[in-house]
Amino acid sequence: MNSYNLESTLKISFFTVLIASLLTGCGGGGGGGTPVGQTVSLPLDSQLTLFCPSVGIATEKCILNDPQNPYSISSVNETNKWTLSDSSPSAKSRFYVWGTAMANVPIGENQYYTALSLHQLYTEGKSENARAQAKLAYRSLLDNYFDSLTFFIGNKPLDLLADVDFRFTDWGSGSSLEGNFRQDPGFSPVFQTVAGNSWGAPTAALAFISIAAGTIANYNNLVFKIKGLPTDNVTVKFVTTGDATRELELQFNLTDPTIATDIADKAGWKEVTIPLSNFPHRDTYTEFGIHTGFGNGGSFLITDIAFTGDATGNGLVKDRDNDGFIHLYKTNPGTQQFSTELRNLGGKNLIEPAGSNLLQLYVDESDARAALTGWGYSYDAATDTLTK
Repeated sequence: MNSYNLESTLKISFFTVLIASLLTGCGGGGGGGTPVGQTVSLPLDSQLTLFCPSVGIATEKCILNDPQNPYSISSVNETNKWTLSDSSPSAKSRFYVWGTAMANVPIGENQYYTALSLHQLYTEGKSENARAQAKLAYRSLLDNYFDSLTFFIGNKPLDLLADVDFRFTDWGSGSSLEGNFRQDPGFSPVFQTVAGNSWGAPTAALAFISIAAGTIANYNNLVFKIKGLPTDNVTVKFVTTGDATRELELQFNLTDPTIATDIADKAGWKEVTIPLSNFPHRDTYTEFGIHTGFGNGGSFLITDIAFTGDATGNGLVKDRDNDGFIHLYKTNPGTQQFSTELRNLGGKNLIEPAGSNLLQLYVDESDARAALTGWGYSYDAATDTLTK
């Protein structure tokens, strides 16, 4: 380890660590992986030189060629990025982790943490480059990944990944979505959905969109655990994006034992199985939603959302852990956590950064709100909600 003075942020210094166990492997950021036993130097200073104007933004990959990026020849992927970030000794180092992750897999989660690391870098040393780039990264999060959620994958990963295989959304209902609800004694965490009014009548809706056509045809059933519906019914709708003739909404009664059963020792929770044979266009569906029924308001808790049943005859497609379920979301304490919408976290960092131990990127809160308005968004500090 090189000696360094943490109090001098203007002096360029480096922290040398052995990270071969984290970075070895094929693929990843710009090369074949750091050779076993090789050390890399991680930056400790708080100044930033931009390798290209859009570094760290959306699909820009120039960071993979940046000679100052210690991860440019390493395998940064969707599993080890968390460990690499947690072990980084500085905000600048974290920026290179998340910027490399963003170049490899351009999703909302990577964009948010790229923006956050730039914001932290500006907070540490007031780098104007970091400040300007953080603004661009937050705007990219809102413009390109508005519905994204952040999540952590443990030893048993989800089979279908948010922001990769699908996206969470309220389907324009105005519902409040909380993917890390931990106040239920039966399961924790779970997904909480609270009714909104954007459909013209209060309805709580959770939807899954941007699914590749043909995916749903691989399976026989949609299953989930649910609690707290305002009626005995749950509404399920499948949609083929852009083709109204290939969509169908059906209501299912949860007192029907062929559809739902009570879960022992889990008060109020029901195990639901929806046969996909009810929906005739499974080969073209690209989104589906679960809701309380138009105008029924209320809220519900839901977890362990998955497809089951091999409809191909060739084995269950994308069953990563061979458990017979193709999970989009599940309660898995100790290995998996979910958070609220990333847009809300970004809005809070822009408008009320002090609450996250960050400096204001703009002149003041009024200036930040004016910038958000110019981008086409607004942030309500009372509810921690950012809207278009």
